[in-house]
Amino acid sequence: MNGIGETCLCHRVFAPLATWVMCVLVSLSAMSAGAAVVETNSTWRATQFAPLAGWNVDVVFDTSSAAGWNDAVELSSAVLDGNLVPVIWQSGTGHGGPAQVWLRHVFTLPSDPFSGLLDLSVDDDAQVYINGHLVLDDQSGNNETFLNLDVGAFLVAGSNLIAIAAQDSGGGQGIFARLEVGRRAVSEPNSLSLLAVAMLLLLWPLVRLNSAPRILRL
Repeated sequence: MNGIGETCLCHRVFAPLATWVMCVLVSLSAMSAGAAVVETNSTWRATQFAPLAGWNVDVVFDTSSAAGWNDAVELSSAVLDGNLVPVIWQSGTGHGGPAQVWLRHVFTLPSDPFSGLLDLSVDDDAQVYINGHLVLDDQSGNNETFLNLDVGAFLVAGSNLIAIAAQDSGGGQGIFARLEVGRRAVSEPNSLSLLAVAMLLLLWPLVRLNSAPRILRL
């Protein structure tokens, strides 16, 4: 078989295989994407006493009972943009609790996030911080709901802090929030991905070699 025929045959055989391998790798990369969800619940720390400086900035902060902090109280659950989320406050039953509370929650993201959307409802006002950045300053004096607040730029791989100062001007009280973080999952390579990489390494030089232009001498 002449050089041109060999080139065509190799291209017909190896090029589709290399393309398949590349598709597998792209698919595996897409499958690794995941989401993390952070919601208000009783694991949050809360206080009714004005905290020391750094409460809304420092991931490592004294929220012990000796410092005046306690686990937040789950008052009930409510629907927030289609999701059932616990409603919390520092104490009480939804009425008669302290008029002003401070809340903190530290969470960990295993890899760099590429998005972050925050939904929040508060009765009545709240100032919300992500890693020290003020992302919401509500001083309306009314029960308000905020959806799809873009906070992705303030999230990092590793430890993150969401901190909230909330105020109630009378009547019912409570706050509930849900943060959804788009992230790239950190996972160990599986056998399929290793096989795809090995095949690509073996096939790609052949494809490149046989696709090189040949000079036909007459």
